[in-house]
Amino acid sequence: MSDVVWGADRLFGAVRQIEIQLPLLEERAAVVCSALSGTDVSPQMFRKMGGMWLMHLAHQVQALTEPLDEGPLNVLQIPWDAWTHQQAFAQSAPYRIQLGRLLSSSKSADPRHLVPEVVRITSHKADRRRQAIEGLLRSAQFQSSKILICRPYLKCSTQQRFGAILRTFGWAQWNDLDLSLRTSVAPNMKLRIALADDVESHPHSEAILRLLPLIMPLGYAEGLTDVKSQLSSIRRPRLLYSANANQQHLPYQIASAGWSEDGTIVVSHQHGGHQGLDEVHAGEEYEVRASDVHYTFGWSDHRENVRPLVTAPPSGLRTQSSDRLLLMTIARSESTYRLQPFCTADHVQAVGKETRQFLSTLTWSADVVIRGSEEDVAVLQTEKFTSLDDLSIPGAFSASRAALAVHNYLGMSWLETLAMDIPTVCFIPPGIHKFRLAAQPFADALIRVGVLHYSGSEAAKFINSLRGDPTAWWQSAEVQEARESFVARYANFSDNWLEAWTEEFERLLG
Repeated sequence: MSDVVWGADRLFGAVRQIEIQLPLLEERAAVVCSALSGTDVSPQMFRKMGGMWLMHLAHQVQALTEPLDEGPLNVLQIPWDAWTHQQAFAQSAPYRIQLGRLLSSSKSADPRHLVPEVVRITSHKADRRRQAIEGLLRSAQFQSSKILICRPYLKCSTQQRFGAILRTFGWAQWNDLDLSLRTSVAPNMKLRIALADDVESHPHSEAILRLLPLIMPLGYAEGLTDVKSQLSSIRRPRLLYSANANQQHLPYQIASAGWSEDGTIVVSHQHGGHQGLDEVHAGEEYEVRASDVHYTFGWSDHRENVRPLVTAPPSGLRTQSSDRLLLMTIARSESTYRLQPFCTADHVQAVGKETRQFLSTLTWSADVVIRGSEEDVAVLQTEKFTSLDDLSIPGAFSASRAALAVHNYLGMSWLETLAMDIPTVCFIPPGIHKFRLAAQPFADALIRVGVLHYSGSEAAKFINSLRGDPTAWWQSAEVQEARESFVARYANFSDNWLEAWTEEFERLLG
C-alpha cells in the first residue's frame, strides 16, 4: 500500500465532490464578474472564460496545506489572469499562504487592511519567426477564413505545421492570439469586499465563495471591458478550435465566451495523457462542459458531445542507438496545484522513491539519459544516470533515438512513444492511480506484456531480463497486439489528420 496523502480513492472522491459544487461556484463567479466588470456575464459565459481557473482554485482550496504564518500580511496579490494565478500558486509560498489566511478568516488577512497589488506573469509565446510567418498568412486571408485554429497541440515539425496552414488557406485562420493585453483599471476593493461579505451560507462552499471576489483575476473582472475592446479587431469565426488555449490563455478565453453567445461553435481537443484513462479527470470534465464538441485521441463514451478525432503524429528521427535508455521523468511540484495523479506534491515524492529503486536495480549497461529540468531531476535524489537530455530537442525526437523509452508517470509522453512504436516501459507508484472501467482492460493488457508496472524495481528487473536488446520483446505478436489496441483508442494519431479535421469541421458547419 502507498503512504501518499492523496491516495487514488481520496483523490478521485474529492474530484467528484468538487464537480458537484462547480455549478454553484460558476453561478456566483458570474455574478461577481458582472458586478466588477460592469457587463452582463452569464454562468455559461464565465464557464468558457474562467471556468478552468475556478476549477483549479476549488482543487487548490481542497488540498491547501501551507502553514498559516501569522506574520504581517500587508498586500493582497490579485492575479492578472489564470496563468498568473497558476504560476504564482505553484511557485510562491507567500501567494499560497495568502489564500490560506483568506480562507481561514485570519485577522491578519482582513482585506480591508490590505493594499491590492496586481501580479502578472507573462506566458510563453511561439518563437518570433513562426509568429511573423503566420501573421503574414493571416493578414492575407483575414476576410475569408471561417474557422479559427488557436493553439492546437501539434507535435509535428514546424515545416509540417506551415504546410497545414498553406493547405487550409482561405478556409481556416491559424492564430494563437498572442496579444499583449493591457488595462489601466485598478481593482475595486470596496466592491470586492462587499461581494465577499454578501455570501449566503453554503455547506462545503462558503469559504471559497467568499474568496472568489477577493482574488478573481483582474482580466475577468475590472479589466474585462478593456480586454474585450482589444479583441474587437479579430473577426468572429463560425468555428473556434483549440487544444490548449482554454486552459489559461486570457485572449482565447474571453473571445470564446463572447463569440459563442453570437453563434460561434466552440470545439476543444484532448491534449493530455490522462483524459479517457483516469477514473475521473477534472480537466476533461471541464472541457466537455465548456465545449460544443470535445474531441479525443480515439475514445468515446456516453456523452453525446465527446467524439474521437485524430491529430498529427509526433515527429521523430528514428536514428536509434542500441545503448541509450531515455528516462522521461515527472516535473517537480512543491504544491498540489490540481487534484490529478502525479500533480500532487506527495505523488512527486512517491515517484522519486520508485525512480531511485528503478535506477538502483537496473543492471543494463546502457547510457541512462534523463529527460527533465535540473530541478525535476533533483527531486529524484539520485546521481545514477549518464546525462541530462537536451530539452531544446523535442521529446519525440529524443525518444526516437533511444533503444528504450522509460516513463515514471502517465503523461502525454508515454502515449507518444507507444504510438510511435518505440519500445516503451512505464512504472508508477502503487495506490495513486485508478483507470476507469472502460480503460482497465487495455491497461491490463499492457501490464501482462511488461509495458506497465506498479513498481520501479520490478520494471528494472523486467528490463534487465531483456539482456540489453528490447527489440525482440517489443516486436513480439502479443506486445504489438496490446500496443495497437491501446493506441487505437487512446493515442490515435494519423498522417491524414488534416483531412480528418477538414471533413469533421465542414460537417459541423453544415
